[in-house]
Amino acid sequence: MSEHWYTRDGKSSHTRLTKKGTERATTLRDARLEGLLPSVSSILNEAYSPELERYKQSRLLDACLKFTPDAFSTTEEWKKAIREEADREMVEAQQFGTAFHKAMETGDQIDGMDVLVAATKGAMDKLALDGLEVLEQEVVLVSKDMGYAGTTDVRYIRNARNGILDFKTTKTTPGEPVLLKMSHKAQIAAYHHAAFPWLNPWEREGINVYVSKTEPGRVDVIQYTAEELEIAWQWFDACARLWRIRRGYDPRKEVVS
Repeated sequence: MSEHWYTRDGKSSHTRLTKKGTERATTLRDARLEGLLPSVSSILNEAYSPELERYKQSRLLDACLKFTPDAFSTTEEWKKAIREEADREMVEAQQFGTAFHKAMETGDQIDGMDVLVAATKGAMDKLALDGLEVLEQEVVLVSKDMGYAGTTDVRYIRNARNGILDFKTTKTTPGEPVLLKMSHKAQIAAYHHAAFPWLNPWEREGINVYVSKTEPGRVDVIQYTAEELEIAWQWFDACARLWRIRRGYDPRKEVVS
């Protein structure tokens, strides 16, 4: 799986052009040569997720039941179809999330997003009544000292406390609480450290706004305390250490040309 990268001044460097003019994913070799920083999400992929692994296995089994080997000329073609079908839902989920973020950022009318965007803006209005003031949106944050970068949805201030807010599109079940993930909380913590490195741990706060894809109009606002974010930061820091060890690359160090 390809990783996302940023330059040290915060420009995305996820892909590049080949000599033939086609686009390819940025590689670890490129990153080493140019001193690129990995994205927060790339680092968090180091954490083992039992829920995600079970989901992947379930999707793979569903794909095996959908396609029979005798429908393909070779075994390799069958395997390729299985992989593509197993990955399809995850790809569609990523595309859905991208479309939602675009609709929130630009205000453009995008099919299927009007109810979700309206409900999310309603939740943001309620947070504003609680004193939340949006300072920046779609912010690229860079931590050269820790060797990572990423893009968050909102940097805010509330009651003299600085915070990070991130939107997440997700599936929900009526009458049941939204499924919370440590990786989402750790993502907030990493963005917080990049945005406000001077703050003491007890001065931090963060919010995830979960927007339901299966119950249009449902929005769950999950707020994190300084104590929760400190634990989440330790989680992220452990992932970052493992990321550096596995790749033999320390993005905290400047490349000297």
